Amino acid sequence: MMKHFIAFFALMTSSLIFGQVGINTSKPNPKSGLHVSERNDPSSTAAPDRFNGLIIQRYTTAERATIAPGAAENGLTIYNTSTSCYNVWNWNSGTGTGSWTALCGEKQGLVEFIDCNSIKVVGKYVTDKPLSVQTVHIEVPVKVTQLGSYSYTTNTVNGVTFTAQGTFVNLGPQTVNLYPTAITATPAGGVFNYSVTVSPTAAGSSGIICNNVPVSFINRAGATMKIVNVSGSDGSSLVTGTNSSGLVYQWLTGINTIGASNSALSYSGTADIQIVNVSLNSLAALEDALEGASGITVGANNGISAGFANVIKEWNESTGGFIINYADSVSESGLADVLKFYVENGSTTDGILNTNVNSLPQIFSTGQPFNISSGLNIGYDGANAGQISTSQGTNFINVGTRRGGVIDLTRNIIMFGDKFGDGPATSTGPKQNFARVLCDVFAYFIKEAPVY
Repeated sequence: MMKHFIAFFALMTSSLIFGQVGINTSKPNPKSGLHVSERNDPSSTAAPDRFNGLIIQRYTTAERATIAPGAAENGLTIYNTSTSCYNVWNWNSGTGTGSWTALCGEKQGLVEFIDCNSIKVVGKYVTDKPLSVQTVHIEVPVKVTQLGSYSYTTNTVNGVTFTAQGTFVNLGPQTVNLYPTAITATPAGGVFNYSVTVSPTAAGSSGIICNNVPVSFINRAGATMKIVNVSGSDGSSLVTGTNSSGLVYQWLTGINTIGASNSALSYSGTADIQIVNVSLNSLAALEDALEGASGITVGANNGISAGFANVIKEWNESTGGFIINYADSVSESGLADVLKFYVENGSTTDGILNTNVNSLPQIFSTGQPFNISSGLNIGYDGANAGQISTSQGTNFINVGTRRGGVIDLTRNIIMFGDKFGDGPATSTGPKQNFARVLCDVFAYFIKEAPVY
């Protein structure tokens, strides 16, 4: 009898030895050889009652070499302390060779950064706009010394947090832009100081904390929109006379001679619109005027300098502010060339709005100052109408078979290949038609433009 009992016990013991092994659980999964559980009962939906992890053998790269694995060790796994990575031995039976595969995850990028004064805040937070349309951001210039992921953040101030996450894929100087990503309260108006954490850096994992980074919060309804104007020397000007551009200037400043269906302020959503005039090629004045500007209009001018044009281009790229430019010939295309619109002398052919206006309902449709449709004649000015060659944007004005007016919504730029609006525009003729087109364009831009 005792022999039978011993035999039965031995049988049961062997089944346990060669069955499943459970750690932290008495109920290992029947399909696992080893089950390390976070709960005594793995099927439970309650909070874990075990808080620990799995530590496997840890070796340096040199120590790993002494293992000398072969085919039988295919799948052997260790933790490499030299590289902070898991290593798996993979054997290729076809070639009779093996190699270690590193499972590291993405490393953190490292940067050189020492100057908190180099941090720049671009734009303002508009409190009556949703988070998704905010353009304000904090620029942090860094020098990348190691490729990898980054995650920069600020503290939460006035209910708003700024963050930037991504991966450095190139070494050298770069700019990291932190955008508002979280709101915990309704922001108030005013200027609030943030702390920006740049971490890790090449100097250490703790990084650098830059304090007193000022971010302005404004209410669009109480703000003033600023538009910079560079008057044209060759007939086109935003600010004078009764020509097409002049009528639109009057509309922008509250005088509705043009007969628009709505006021300019109803589109800008601001308390006021300010026009700031800058003389051609006055670089210092231009730079000062563009600070806090929502847009700029540049008339047809001979001899726009490369510096003047590039200041406008770089301002547009960094802020998203709009550009409206006239260029009637090669000599007037200094800004157009920089923006990749190439204008040449055209032909004595009127400008006609084409069917592409139907694909731009946000600009030419009901709700805008004028309901513009294709086929509208806007004439031309001077000896002929200029023509545009470009791969940018959408052409909505035909001058013969060529482009006469192109709008690039991705860059907030519109280029007119002719002055169009030169001369009186108080009648209902083509020049008045161009004033209406220009009015619709302005209504679109001032509705979408950032306000500072």
